[in-house]
Amino acid sequence: MPLEAGKKPEMVQKGRKMTRLPLAIFVILMIFSVLLAFQKQPSTEFDYKSAEAMMKVIQALHRQDEEEVIQKLLDEALKFEAYEVSHERYTDPERSKENQVTLSQFRRFMLSLSGDQVDTQDNRRLMITQPFYEDAIKNPEKFQKAIQKIQSTPSSQFQDSFDLALYWLPEKPDLNIHVWVLFDIGGSGAWAFRTKDGAHNIGFNLLHMLNDKGEFDLELFLGILAHEIHHLGEPQSHYLEAINYDSLRETSRLRLYSDYVIPFVTEGMAQKFCNNAPGTLTPKPYPEKVFSATSLNLKDWTYFQKQFIDIHNRAIKDLRQLLGSTSIDKTRFDEEYGKYWTWRAGEFEGKNFTLGRRYYYGTELMGVINDAFGRDVLFEGLKDLRKIPLLFNEGVKKLHPKDFEPYLFPEDLITLVQELY
Repeated sequence: MPLEAGKKPEMVQKGRKMTRLPLAIFVILMIFSVLLAFQKQPSTEFDYKSAEAMMKVIQALHRQDEEEVIQKLLDEALKFEAYEVSHERYTDPERSKENQVTLSQFRRFMLSLSGDQVDTQDNRRLMITQPFYEDAIKNPEKFQKAIQKIQSTPSSQFQDSFDLALYWLPEKPDLNIHVWVLFDIGGSGAWAFRTKDGAHNIGFNLLHMLNDKGEFDLELFLGILAHEIHHLGEPQSHYLEAINYDSLRETSRLRLYSDYVIPFVTEGMAQKFCNNAPGTLTPKPYPEKVFSATSLNLKDWTYFQKQFIDIHNRAIKDLRQLLGSTSIDKTRFDEEYGKYWTWRAGEFEGKNFTLGRRYYYGTELMGVINDAFGRDVLFEGLKDLRKIPLLFNEGVKKLHPKDFEPYLFPEDLITLVQELY
């Protein structure tokens, strides 16, 4: 049959439709994949303004300028948003009163550094930070160099910290993080904090970022950056949602167990895999890299490693009390917890801890599970923290087949944990 004028053969028409359709789908899929790739990528913004402003205060104190000059510079520095965030963190109702400090208290403290009597107002946080500020006033050039070195660090190195933190999270979070480099008001070396508006924040206290030579420690900075990003990724969130945590009674055994174990998990994961911490039962995850820790941290770590059996037995004792007792005095338990597991333990043991035992013990738990079974099984434990004691036991048996007995959780305790619902 002759073709009608202007009409293409049917086969040719279909062929062209078939060519255009896959091409259109391919383009759409490519655009979608690019958008998806960027959707979950964390973004970060570094802010040094408050550090530069407070540096002027420290230099004025070093020069012993007039009080009015110092006061004016200090008031200008405290206007920066970094100090608003720091104030919100240190006055968070979740913090105990003894661990709180306000901007007005900090301002009064800073002004007193120019006189003969430093006014800490009997505030624990200000007492902790006093020697660090006195060192900065005595040697301001060290901290000026530190600011310059951070500012000149290639952004690719910061990206490495993000990649490391995300690699050790079971689910990839959507994070937009503001990193505040500042002279902190409360003495913490670094912190991760979500403000009331939902913003993700990381604070770096320059007072704690120098090594024993008085030089800015970039490896320490990058390791701690990964550590705090990991915290903002909330590795425990899946588990809390699965057990419907918010609906549990405060005296619920499942809630008591969760509250007890979560700090081991969150601090242990970040310390082990982001700071590259060695353990008694497992080595550093990255043998060729350093353990990102201050000299004081290292001193604490060595001390804790020698105590591993005692620390492990304390955890067993605490869990028996939480899960096996007919009643729990939660207030008293929390007091005893703080005196043993947090940095406050140093006050009762005649030492000056910069880290608590929970950081160290958590690395032992997480490190054993990972080294024995791999990251996927470790993530299974993160998604159901009731699996942690059993996974740890099986891991210890695998890694230390000849001498595992002292390290095990008792079988009856594992049963109590597995029955938590």
